[in-house]
Amino acid sequence: MSRLSLKNIRKVYDDGNTVIHGVSLDIRDGEFMVFVGPSGCGKSTMMRMIAGLEDISAGELWIDDKLANDIDPAKRGLAMVFQSYALYPHMTVRDNMAFSLKLAGHSRAEIDAAVHRAALTLQIEHLLDRKPKALSGGQRQRVAIGRAIVRKPGVFLFDEPLSNLDASLRVQMRIELARLHQELGSTMIYVTHDQVEAMTLGHRIAVFNAGRIEQVGTPLELYNRPANRFVAGFLGSPKMNFIPAQALRRDIAGVELRLPGDCRLTLPFAETGSGELALGVRAEHLYFAESGLPATVQLVEHLGDQQIVYLRHEGEGEPIAMKLPGHEAEPRPGERRCLAPDPRHCHLFDDGGRALARVDASLQQEAALIA
Repeated sequence: MSRLSLKNIRKVYDDGNTVIHGVSLDIRDGEFMVFVGPSGCGKSTMMRMIAGLEDISAGELWIDDKLANDIDPAKRGLAMVFQSYALYPHMTVRDNMAFSLKLAGHSRAEIDAAVHRAALTLQIEHLLDRKPKALSGGQRQRVAIGRAIVRKPGVFLFDEPLSNLDASLRVQMRIELARLHQELGSTMIYVTHDQVEAMTLGHRIAVFNAGRIEQVGTPLELYNRPANRFVAGFLGSPKMNFIPAQALRRDIAGVELRLPGDCRLTLPFAETGSGELALGVRAEHLYFAESGLPATVQLVEHLGDQQIVYLRHEGEGEPIAMKLPGHEAEPRPGERRCLAPDPRHCHLFDDGGRALARVDASLQQEAALIA
């Protein structure tokens, strides 16, 4: 196992294009760290710099107590698993997994033992004499992971390894990767654009955007306390609803907001920010009520255990999504309803996208006593 420290890492290409803007991050020994973000945000470039496949333009990469900027990729103690599997088609599974150990000059007995242990761990011992063309996508990915395991690296690097699999196989392989991490206890860095993979696999998640890290935290920290509107909108399915809001007044109890349709709502926030505000609320924290934000039902999606209802409010912006239990009566398209958010789970963002601070709980209690 190993720990990594990224200190103000930058990547600038020869044409002057900067794709990584001073990223700093500490990855703990034995941690499962996920880099997540939209396509082109720099997460795979950051992974390739850690692996030594891309030069670091500025900053420092430390692996344990060694400055690794100029260490040869083969000597960094890392193993990378690619999206494309990168297996040798003319070799058997056994030979694919053994190849790096043969190059390193290990004895036949050591190689056989290492391959056997990895195959047992990945439950592919019955596939050792097959060639890649005779394997399914999930089996090929297991072989690619096995090829990394036999090297006993300090850090595993996974670059979108499940993207080529169908939905059911992705779920199965997520379970396998989580189990593998528990068994090996190794440091793992996992790159994905899939926020479900990030939320289910990561001990901590680093959310990338335009070459920068927007926020680092556990899945629940990012989901429940996003630092800004980008993080709030990226994590979660459906994504968080953002409703335009105007601050009318602020006191010790919080901020009174005016929403579209002249809906008034008081929420426990300690500041009003600047410019136009956005009220953020997730689909599971919206309810139908006698009064509230007026909206019109547009579409209902049935998912068995739940319904996703899409509504349009009177203001500008995207439709509002809310979740209902699957057994509840289905709202009809065109129906007018009022929506009420759960104040305990609301977020407020200023015009720069920054999450505004909530009122301190002790102040709320004081305001309740005064009232």
